[in-house]
Amino acid sequence: HLLDKILSVAVYIFVAAPWLHVIGLRLRAVLTVGGVASLAIALAAKTLAQNLISGILIYANKSIQPGLEVELVNRKLSGIVDKVGWFHTEMCLMEGVMVSVPNGEVFEGVVLNRTARRTRVVDEEILVSNASPQQIREMITSIERLLEANEKIFQEGGSLIRLKARYNGHIYAYRPQCVVAGLSNYGVRLRVRAYFQP
Repeated sequence: HLLDKILSVAVYIFVAAPWLHVIGLRLRAVLTVGGVASLAIALAAKTLAQNLISGILIYANKSIQPGLEVELVNRKLSGIVDKVGWFHTEMCLMEGVMVSVPNGEVFEGVVLNRTARRTRVVDEEILVSNASPQQIREMITSIERLLEANEKIFQEGGSLIRLKARYNGHIYAYRPQCVVAGLSNYGVRLRVRAYFQP
């Protein structure tokens, strides 16, 4: 089928060549313009084909699906996927703006899936001023008791062990902590860290 098309084009050129001379056009000029036009079409088709193939691969491996909260690191975009089309992916950004990103950029870039978080972490520092060492120890004890009483926070025993076993140890989650992080000109810095279920 392709050979038939190539032979047809060759016959048209052979038949049209004498007529181009009669009109005053040179065959070389016509072929040059045709070559430049074909190059432009080929470059446009490359991007189109790249986006189409990327769209098919995204759809096949289901890495990005409507409803997922994702961040496209290369484009610095963060939002919820609305639609994965043949040539582009539509996202609703956190500001409420809908954007359309070519599938080639989505497929080749780094995509953070924020929906599939294994754990969430709270890691904050608190500045305590005008407190004695005894009061700071009491604060640390009180904060650790509050953290241990919360059932959504992963504790030292069962829930933390089950979580690490589920992901073959490939997860960083520790028991809740409240520790002295250091001293500043204004007081003592306490660091509170706890991992909890998303």
